[in-house]
Amino acid sequence: MQSTFLTLLGLLPVLINAQLSGSVGPLVDYTTKAQNKTCDVTNYGAVADGETDIAHALLSAWADCATGGLVYIPPGEYSMKTAIALKHGQSTAIQLDGIITRGADLAYQMILVRDTSDFEFFSGNSKGAIQSNGEIYNILIWVHDVEVTNGDECVTIESPATNMLIENIYCNLSGGTAIGSLGTMTNISNIHYRNLYMNSADACYLKTNNGNGTVSNIIWEDLIVHGGPYPLTMNEAWGADSGSTGVQLRNFTFKNWHGENSANSRLTIRLECDSDVPCYDITVDNVNLWTDDGDYVYWSCQNAYGSGACLAEADSNAALATYTTVVTVTATPYVQIACGFLGPRLTLTMNDRSHSAPTMAGDLTAAPPSDSPFTIPPMPTSFYPGATLVSTLLSLSAAGGL
Repeated sequence: MQSTFLTLLGLLPVLINAQLSGSVGPLVDYTTKAQNKTCDVTNYGAVADGETDIAHALLSAWADCATGGLVYIPPGEYSMKTAIALKHGQSTAIQLDGIITRGADLAYQMILVRDTSDFEFFSGNSKGAIQSNGEIYNILIWVHDVEVTNGDECVTIESPATNMLIENIYCNLSGGTAIGSLGTMTNISNIHYRNLYMNSADACYLKTNNGNGTVSNIIWEDLIVHGGPYPLTMNEAWGADSGSTGVQLRNFTFKNWHGENSANSRLTIRLECDSDVPCYDITVDNVNLWTDDGDYVYWSCQNAYGSGACLAEADSNAALATYTTVVTVTATPYVQIACGFLGPRLTLTMNDRSHSAPTMAGDLTAAPPSDSPFTIPPMPTSFYPGATLVSTLLSLSAAGGL
């Protein structure tokens, strides 16, 4: 069984000067929630023996503390054999100080939190983790100081979603950060990814195929990529056709990227949109991506309009003609560019190493083994080179879970 670890820190209100302005984070601090009511899962039948299914105990604890309380999972090893959905929470929190391991071949997620507001999921001793090949998603408007190792996506936005800040994310051997896949009735706006470190992971992968609705006002900035196969991808022909006319993508910014992909035969920058709903107001600014196994990279733009990379310039109100351009970049990124056209293909020659970026001490070099346990690493002191933690690492005594 492939393993995943997800470590979460306390979420504290802070003033963010970014796309999401004003106070973000929980409205009521977790200490107040714990003082109001604490539901220890061991009082509901959970046993830290690595065998007993914690699912029903967690559901019962949630039922009692979903409004104004804190669900506490003490240190120890727990097994989860049943997928659960925690619903309709209001001003609540989950404090994970133990380790939950996937104990069965569940169809999809282990824990789904939905229809919940003013919610925190954190480790009070900075040792809580989920070890599995599952997924935690759709739970927070502010995601920060998280490390993920898995065989799939790291932090993914699904529809509907709005007003989310995701920062200081360490994707350490994973599918990377993404939006989608998207189908009909898509409604996503005001998403800000920043300070993302990708070790063998894609920094941006937006996936859709027809469908309908909109994705707008999205920022991916300050990224380091070491080894993702498709570092920057918007793909509107991904997977099965969802029907309808296509999802409208507009006002995307990709800014301050450095690093390299893992296969120069694949597209390093891929901005491919549907001819029926072209993408517009796309900005690629100071994106410096090279390859770790060759002397060229490919860019591909299709029906995408804006500035930078291979994008065509156009007014979003004008009639947009369909186009496809493939760019071969033959040397390392540099500001000055020599261009040559040959039909629909464009060749760029560059000659600097502005793609270079620092590495992290905890970078894994091989995927966890599938037939033996994966040892959860210690909590990092930083989740992005040079970035301090948004919240101080917690200790058991300070977390208020007992």
